[in-house]
Order: sequence, then structure tokens, then C-alpha cells
Amino acid sequence: MSLAFYEKNKVPKDWKLSRLKYIFRFSEETNLQFQNEKNLALTKTGILEKNISSNEGQIAKDYEKYIFIKKGQICMNPMDLLSGWVDISPFNGLISPAYYTLIPKENFDEKFLNYFLQSNYYRETFFTLGKGVASHDNYGRWVLTPEEFKNIFIYYPSISEQKKISSFLSKKTSNIDSIIKKTQQKISLNKEKILKIFEDILLNQNIKKTRIKYLVKLIERPIKREPNKTYTKIGMYNWGKGIFKYQSQNGSELGDSSFNYLKEGDLLLSGQFSWEGAVLIVEAEHNNCISSHRFHILNSEKSKVLNEYLWTYFTTQEGHFYLNENSKGSAGRNRPLNIDNLLKEKIPVPEMSKQKEIKNLVIENKNYEKLAKKKIEILKEYRKSLISYLITGRVTVPE
Repeated sequence: MSLAFYEKNKVPKDWKLSRLKYIFRFSEETNLQFQNEKNLALTKTGILEKNISSNEGQIAKDYEKYIFIKKGQICMNPMDLLSGWVDISPFNGLISPAYYTLIPKENFDEKFLNYFLQSNYYRETFFTLGKGVASHDNYGRWVLTPEEFKNIFIYYPSISEQKKISSFLSKKTSNIDSIIKKTQQKISLNKEKILKIFEDILLNQNIKKTRIKYLVKLIERPIKREPNKTYTKIGMYNWGKGIFKYQSQNGSELGDSSFNYLKEGDLLLSGQFSWEGAVLIVEAEHNNCISSHRFHILNSEKSKVLNEYLWTYFTTQEGHFYLNENSKGSAGRNRPLNIDNLLKEKIPVPEMSKQKEIKNLVIENKNYEKLAKKKIEILKEYRKSLISYLITGRVTVPE
């Protein structure tokens, strides 16, 4: 491996250069008493114990060949070099032999080394060293082979300085992770607040139910396709995670599908994946984008019901039940929504003041969520940079 990971002129002069093969050894230790050991999984949030009783994760038929990882040893996923991870095990237990279980030599701090390896994931250094079906030697999967791993260079300071760096990073990253967690919890609490109000509506037998078809209009805004005009198609993520844009195309490149213009405030339902929660309100950034005939555009009769109320209804268990029941098909996850049948369903319609209360909360939550996501992105980027700068010696630990 080249030394591109480092800015050589910024590496402290007292740091030493080595290859990982002189620092780690690979553990292949198994445990004959494997039936009594924890079954572990390496995730982006660390090494966790699998809950076999609730069928979380895959359950291997035979753990005899699983590696017995000990508390403090490092586990690395060499097969997924973009979204994979590496971390220190907080447990003794069994881990897949497909992962590398790494044991550092005594004069190295395992936390410092772990941050070094994590930084290589962050900066996608490992990916550039991967071998697989896309490479000349056809290794089989895009993996970091043991030989490539062993030949990676690392600069490192004295053991006392390693511990100083890792201790500082542990405190800082813990604070960052805590802020991110609290921010995500507030997003969830805001959503729960809205659903709690809706729960009271669903349980109120005095609220009249009305067929959806009397509350909304099915909208068509067909584009007048012009060969040289630029159009931007959209797609939808499932479970309310948002709308995404495809690369803009000329009208001559759109294919045979028919398309409709979208307007801010439209209630948009995926024709294939509504049963997986692909229902959203169109926001300003997607105004005048186009959706194919596979999407259904609804607009409410404002005097009767608000789009924000309808969207929230479809995020409840009852609303999702109707989306699921009216989506039929046998082609895997592709289950077309029968919009005509859905519009025949009856839903509770409370007084307008209650709908406006829900609308205001929806808007407030969406605005907070946008700011929160930007905040989380900035914090994650800061976390990556902080680890990279300290682990490569570009900056020193503040006194």
C-alpha cells in the first residue's frame, strides 16, 4: 500500500513507520464449548450480541468454525469496504470466520489501532485496495485480502502517546455520538406526539368516517412532451424517507411512460410500494418535477380535509393496513396499489381545528428534521475529520 493515507510532511518526526503484519496477528481460535458462548454481530454501531430467541440476524447451523473473539480484540469486515466496519469487541463470544479477528502486539494500544482502521473506512482507503470480480485477478468478491491488509503502512507514536490520542478521541466521539442520539430521539418523539394525537382520533367513535373518494381528487397534470425540453423525474424511498431526483433528461429520452407534473403540497402515493410506506407530501424543491403514471397524485378538498392530515393517517397502523390490503401482486415486493379500491375505504375525519393542529405539528417536525439532519451530517463529518487528523499526526492532542 502507498502512503497516500498520510501527508508525510505533517507526520511527527518521532513517529515510527511499520506495516500491519508486524503489529497484528490474525486469530483463528475456536471454542469447543461454542454452545455456551454469545453469538456476536459486527455492525456500524459496534459489536452486538445477536438475539437468537427473537430471530434477529442469521442463525448459523454450526458454530464449530466460528472464531472465538475475546473482549478487547478487534473485528473487521473485509468484504464490504464501503459500508462495512471495524470495531473492538466488548464481549467474549463467537463471530463469523468471514471477518478478520485481529490481536495487536503488546506495545500497541488497541483503541489507537482501531481508530486507524476506522479512519481507513471513512476515507475509503480500503476500497482502493480491494480485490474482486471487478479487478484483474478475479478474487471473487470485492474484499481486502489478508496479504493486502498485512502490507498496509502505519505511522505510530509511542504507546503513551497512542493512549493519549485514543483517550481524547473516545471522549470527543462519545460526546458527538451523544448529541447525534439525542437529536435523533427528538425527531422520533416529535413523530410519536403526532401519532398520539391521531390515536385519540382513531379511538373516538363519535368522529364520522367518510370514504376517501369524497375527500380528495385524483390529479392528472400530463406533460406536453417536447423533445429538447429538460425534465426531472422523481422516485420515492420507502417508509416516508423522502423523494429523490433522477438525472434530468430531454423529452426525447423519457421512454414510453406517461408523466405528470408535481406541485408543492401534493399527496403522492407510489403505485408499487405504497404498502411499504412510500407516501409523501411534495415539497418545494420538487415543484414541477415529473412522476410517471405509476404514481398517484391526490389533492384534498380543503374544506373537508387537509393533505397533511391524510398523509399522517397513512403513517398510522390503520392507514398502513389499508395501503397493504389494497396492494396486490405476486412479483416479489412489486405489489401495485389499486387506487380505486383504496379510495373506497372509510377514514375518520375530525373537525378542522384538530386537522390544523396536526398540520402545524407536521410542518414543525419536518422543518426540525431538515435542520437536525444537516446538524447530524456536520457532526459525523467532524467526527471523521477529527479521527483522521489525530490518528495521522496532522494535529496533536490539546494540552
